[in-house]
Amino acid sequence: VVLDPVFDDLPHTTWDSMLVAVGGQVEARHAMTGRGLWPRPLGTKSLPSLLGMDASRFILSTPWRIFAVTRTSGQVSWAFGNEPDDDPMLEPEETSPWSQQILMAERLYCASDRGQIVCIELSDGTVRWSLRAESSLAGPIAVDERYLCFPTWQGSELVVTVVNAKSGKALGTLRPSDAWPMQAMRMTRKHRLLIIRST
Repeated sequence: VVLDPVFDDLPHTTWDSMLVAVGGQVEARHAMTGRGLWPRPLGTKSLPSLLGMDASRFILSTPWRIFAVTRTSGQVSWAFGNEPDDDPMLEPEETSPWSQQILMAERLYCASDRGQIVCIELSDGTVRWSLRAESSLAGPIAVDERYLCFPTWQGSELVVTVVNAKSGKALGTLRPSDAWPMQAMRMTRKHRLLIIRST
């Protein structure tokens, strides 16, 4: 399986190599010749997604674990989160996968349905900030270089909280007037929030 980048419009995206996942292993190959570029494949517990890349790393993820792999050597340079144990008695409610992952040029934002949101530095994998919403998320988060917005329900009212994307500091809330279900949120290039709702 060739892993195509989910976020393919970032500044350091290149197409001179490709990641291939086969039999629980990931390896980098030259895009033209198919020659392997790493000394050895990287073993993975589950099939990862390629979120994207920066100047020196591939950023991969599973629902529970995000990790960066050096583009030239295939070594894991940092990792965040852990895969759950292969325990048939483990209740699904005991784990909280990262259902949303948004990769930016310098940071990665992850959110769980339970309302936990984290901001991770791509340079070293450190958590820049973390917050927990007062209730489960009511839909997808939206983020740009300046703001991060996340929706929750307060009773029957939809509330969108706006925080500083770099610090996680709360900046305010938005309360859309109508009660139609929300389908999506997007940040525009002018730092404005577009809310898409169904009728």
